[in-house]
Formats: sequence, structure tokens, C-alpha cells
Amino acid sequence: MAQQYWPSAAKGWPQGQTQALKAPQGRADLRAPKHSGGRPRRSLAGRGPQNHLIMKAIYFLIFLLPSGLYAQNTKLNIDLFRLWQEGGTQSVELIVQGEPQAIKKLAQQTDSQYKYGLNDLAALSIPLQKLPIWWEHPAIQGLQAQRLSPQYFFEQDSLMLANNNARAAHEGWGLPQSFEGEGVLVGIIDDGYEWQHPDFWQPNDSSSRFLSIWDQDYFSPNFFMGQYGYGSYWNKAQIDSGLIAQPPGEHGSHVLGTAAGNGLAAQKYKGIAPKAELLAVALSEDGQFLPRFVDAVHHIFQEAKRLGKACAINSSVGAYYGSHDGQDLYTAMIEAMLEEENGRALIQAGGNARQAKMHWQKAQADSGCLAFLPLNGQLFRSSAFIDTSDWAQLHWQFELKGSQGQTLVLSRPFSPADLPPHSPLPAQRIDTIYIGSQGPLILVQYLAEWQGCLEWSFQLQGNNLQNQQLFLHWSGAGKVDIWSHERNMGLSDIVLQANVPHYIAPDNQQTLAAYWTCSPKVITVAAYQNRNQLHNYAGDTVSLAYAGFPIFGIADFSSLGPSRTGLQKPDLTAPGGQVLSAGSLAALQNARANNSPYLDQGGWHVSAKGTSMAAPMVTGAAALYFQCQPQANWAELKAALLQSARKDAWVYSAGAPPNIDWGAGKLDVQALLQNCLKPGCLDSNALNFMPNAWVEDGSCYYPSSTDYLGEQGPKLWPNPFNGQLQIELPQAGQLCFYNVLGQEVARYILPAGPKTIPTEDWPKGSYFWKWENGQSGKLIKQ
Repeated sequence: MAQQYWPSAAKGWPQGQTQALKAPQGRADLRAPKHSGGRPRRSLAGRGPQNHLIMKAIYFLIFLLPSGLYAQNTKLNIDLFRLWQEGGTQSVELIVQGEPQAIKKLAQQTDSQYKYGLNDLAALSIPLQKLPIWWEHPAIQGLQAQRLSPQYFFEQDSLMLANNNARAAHEGWGLPQSFEGEGVLVGIIDDGYEWQHPDFWQPNDSSSRFLSIWDQDYFSPNFFMGQYGYGSYWNKAQIDSGLIAQPPGEHGSHVLGTAAGNGLAAQKYKGIAPKAELLAVALSEDGQFLPRFVDAVHHIFQEAKRLGKACAINSSVGAYYGSHDGQDLYTAMIEAMLEEENGRALIQAGGNARQAKMHWQKAQADSGCLAFLPLNGQLFRSSAFIDTSDWAQLHWQFELKGSQGQTLVLSRPFSPADLPPHSPLPAQRIDTIYIGSQGPLILVQYLAEWQGCLEWSFQLQGNNLQNQQLFLHWSGAGKVDIWSHERNMGLSDIVLQANVPHYIAPDNQQTLAAYWTCSPKVITVAAYQNRNQLHNYAGDTVSLAYAGFPIFGIADFSSLGPSRTGLQKPDLTAPGGQVLSAGSLAALQNARANNSPYLDQGGWHVSAKGTSMAAPMVTGAAALYFQCQPQANWAELKAALLQSARKDAWVYSAGAPPNIDWGAGKLDVQALLQNCLKPGCLDSNALNFMPNAWVEDGSCYYPSSTDYLGEQGPKLWPNPFNGQLQIELPQAGQLCFYNVLGQEVARYILPAGPKTIPTEDWPKGSYFWKWENGQSGKLIKQ
């Protein structure tokens, strides 16, 4: 999700009219009004912090220092000093000069890693917080660390690829080959794509890397998407011929460039999977986010199935409203599609709500109170999610307070008996409350239950509510979770603090997006700071730093987990704080003409931040893993990502991983690929040939012409086989065949005696058979 910059308008319900609560629009960035034939896209150009003069100010102050202060050496160099000022608990790699024995002793005292030493110099990794102990010691002469990226004669994203350890994968360091996504599909669901950007062309013939684009909003009768009944679809031939009229999107172009751009435009800023082929859906903006998103997932996976290729889908869009437990039907459908075939994955941006105190929770045994601010001065509206088992123990009461904190009206206590679960429709209760000359207040409450979770929602509407606050008092032993935020959900903001008994302040935990973001089968991504400066198109060095959130630390916007049910989320973290990637041609031209401070010096890439920018890095990494293991399923991919995640001091600063900030740690692409290099028999003529193995383990053995167990067991021949297989059973029974992943390929109930079965449609490779009495064997198809 790209970070939001402007609040959205909240719409009230007409007085006296009751409606079901609508899910929010769900897009993580705002859109301009639609026009006929398509939609304009908001540019990323111009986003970013406005503190790029800080560096010049620091240097100015240094030059004014009296020369007498330089009579002795400074023990820290400037860059190390600035790193220490930024704070944090991570360790820093540096060189120390001093008395050798003192260095070793200090290393033990400060939990530092002493790597090696020569004469009076030593290389160490020292926790930043312990640096004062080092510089205050009289035997230490100096400590120096300089944050520089390797300089090559061509600049190939010097930070994003390095931070993810992806260049090692691209160049095959410590691997049997290079991995750049060849033969794998990257799917993307976003706002639209600049299909003319050179980073999405083939480098040899300038044809498009897009195999198809479906725009769910754009209507063209010649390219109507009949399968789903809306939008327009263009295949590769039509894209190559220039017949496509899809309006380019800023957000989608940037996200896709990070996942799979090939750096052709400026010979730098490659994505993680630069040789993958692309399947794209421009998501509808007509308010039907949830079903249209599921359609998009289905479409991409079906295209991948038709092409016979593995596919990783990126989603950098989402919705904050919901139960945050992944128990809804939209999520169930997506999970079913992930389970349907191997070689499928959905990677989801976690959200940008770290600064939003939008979650409130009453623990099991506590009484709890919270207060809401009105929407547009006309109404209060919010929702709570409660386990069904807790509902019967709860009671609640509304209290409306005036601008001076005086009680204007106090409702009677409500109990579950006032809103019993009602099938098949939600329960509804409407109360009218009169407050003198202010007029009537209409209180509407709803209750619905799904998969062991109750959604309770309310709306209080009236006149002149702008200076008032609505308090909600809960009692009883049940746990209650509320997510309420005007900008992110169109619901009433929660008052941060109030001087009343049992008041519980809202927090920023469990602020991930809802629905499939909270699914165990979807890979949810948080973000950390990728870079803190940019050499821009105008030739200036622009600061991209944020106070309190130093480079390589967690991003200031990255949402926190876990899910409502306590499921560990996010799953892992990738760089999302200031990432350079592609934009639309129109926006890039405008940025060049206006010397946008956030346009790269090459003029083809812009800086943006968000978990939107982190998720596609994991999507690209998933594509590389599928290149290595095309038959892996979502669970194998997720396990490999979590196992290979890098766990540095930043990750541990939030607690032992996995934790609610970082998940399992930071994406490490090379470690991920090393994880996929499975040992096994590589000889296709061997009985135990493993098509998904990469490392020969010497275990190959070779078949005889007939494979059987004992005189009384089934006989199967020839081995190896090809178009058909001969079987002879000593008695009638059931015979099953499985591939190397344990998936059932065929099942037969056969009579005693000989039988021939066709196997033309079976892929070559190893197969396992099992007779109903437990006897088994192995075969290979050449």
C-alpha cells in the first residue's frame, strides 16, 4: 500500500434511514474522479519529505567551529556520529584503533563481535548504544564507519538490490546459476501500468514483457472482457501492436518496476525478477473492491494455468475495515485458489497505518471505556468484533458529553438480549433519543455473526454534534476489538485520552489491512527504511530521512500485527521506505520539466514509500524461488521465505523474531535461493530421479525391467515407462499413483491379472505407487 496523504470525506447516512455498513473503498491511495473511457492517475512525483536542506545546515555549523577545537583527533568520524545520533539498537560494522588488549576487553564488556585484529587495529561489530563506552576509554584512539554503497562503472540500484541481497541471486554468487525470474510469471493487481516504459520491454526486440493487461474500469467494445462482464483485455500481440488504450497508473507502474523492472531505461534500478513475464490487472475503482480483487486473482491464476507456468501475484492495495481474522468469504475464495494448483502465491502489502491509533481492545476480565469524535459534525459511527463465546458476557452503554465534558445524555445499559443473533439477516435496533432543543438523536445498532465472530456496529446521528464526544462503556468478561479511523475507514476517530474511569487509549497494534492480509496462506509484508538520500534530476542531493526512523530501521508507516486471533503477522519485511522505480511517461515528463526533487538523475525513476514498495520485492523473490522450484506450493514458499529471513539487531530490537513489527525478519533473496537448492538424484534414468532437486547427493539407483515387491505383490513394467504401463495384480484391488510432491496422479480399481493403463498425459519424472494392502514401489517415466 502506498502511504495516504489526504483524508477522505466521510459520508453520513440520512436521518432515520437504516442501511447495512458498507466495506470501505479499499484503495490505499486516493484517486481523481473518473472520466468517460478511462481514469486519470495521480502522479507519485512530488511526494516525499521536505527536509532536504538539513544536510547543508549541518555542514554550515561545522565550518563555523573555532579552529582550536581541532587540536586533537576526534574519535568518531562524522558519519558514525550521525548514525549514533539517529539512535537505535542495531550493531554497526567499524574499524577501531587502540591498545589491542583493551579492544578485546571492551568487546567482551559491550557484547561486541571481535572479528580480527592487526597491530593496533581491529574490525568489530559494536552495538550503537554502547559506543560511548568505547570513545570514553583512554586506550581507544579512534572509531570509524562510513555508509557507502559499492561503486560500479554502471549504477545498478545500489541500495534496493543490495539491501535484499538480490544482486547475488542475479549473478549466481554461491548458486549453480543466476536467477532472474526466467520462465516464471509475475502477476500484479493495482491501478494501472505504463506499458511503454522501457523497463517493461524485452531488451532484444523491444516487444512488451506484458503477456496481458485487463483494465477492469476501461470500456472498449472491441476488447471487452466477456468472461467477467466488465472492463477491457489486451493480449501480448495487441499490446505489441499498440492497440492497447489502458490508462497508465503511477502506483502500479512503480510497484511493478520494483518487482520485475529490468532497468533498461537507465541501466539501473532493476527489480527483483527482471526477466519474468508479466500479467496485469488494473483494479476497478467503482466501490466493488473486494469482489473485483478476487476476480483479478482468479484471472491471473487462470492465465498462468493456461500457460503452464508458476505465478507470484503482488497486491499493494487493501482495506482496513474488517474483522482482521481472515475468516471472510473473499479470503476463503483466495485461499481455495492458492490450494488449487502448485506454483501459486499471493504477496500482500501489510498497510501504512503505523501512526494511526485506530485499534482499541478491552481485555477479557476488564471493564473498558472509549470515546469517539463525530464525522462531519453530524454522526458517530464505528464497529466492534467479538468472539461469539464472549458476547453473552458483555454489556455496553452510550454517554454523550458536551464541549465542557458535561453529560448530555446517558443511554440505558444494553445487553445481548437487546440484540440477539438473527439468521439469516443481521439483528437491528433503532432508538430515538431527545436532548432538549438540540433535537432527536437516532441510535442504530446492528449485529451479525460469521465463523465464530460477531460484528457489532452502531451509528448515532443528530444535529450540532461537532463539539461533542460519544463515550462507549463496556463491562463484562468478554474481549472486544474495535478498529475505527476516519481517514482509513470512514469511521469515527477514537479519542486518544480522556479523564474518565476505565478509559483505555487506542493503540497502533493490529493495524494491518484486513481480509486476506490476515490469512495464513497469504504472505504479508512490512517495510523498513531503504535509503536516506537521492541524487536527483536537478543535480541536488535530497534528504529522504525521517527523524526517529533511521535507515535500515522499521519504516515510520509500516503497520503492526498480529491478526485479531493472534496469528503472527506480518510474515517478513522488505525495504519500503523510499524506493526508486518506474512512473508513467506523462508524469516523468512533467517531473523533468519541473525539476521534481524526487526524480532520479536519469529521469526515468521516482522515489516513493509505503508497504506498497516493500511487497513487490517479496513478490519478485517468490518468482525467483518458483524459477528454482516451479512445483512448490504456497506453504513451501512461505516456509522458505521465513526460514531464510535475515535477523539483525534492528529485527531483535522489537523482540525475538517473529514479532509484530518485522515478522521473521528481513528479506534475503540469496539465502532464499540457497534454501531451494534441494539435494537428490539428478539422473533422469534413475529410479529415484528428483525433477525438483538441484544438488546431486549420490543416492541414484536404477530400475530393473520389472518393479514388484515379493511374489504375491503387484508387478508393474516396463520401468522406465513411457506411453503406457503394464500391471499384473495377484488379486483385485485398488492401485494409486503419486508424483514426487505426494499429489495423487491416478487411482484405479482393477481386477486380478494383467492390465494396460495409458500414461501419455503424465509428465516425465518419478512416480510412486501404492497398493491397498500397503505395498509400494517407484517408477520413472522418460
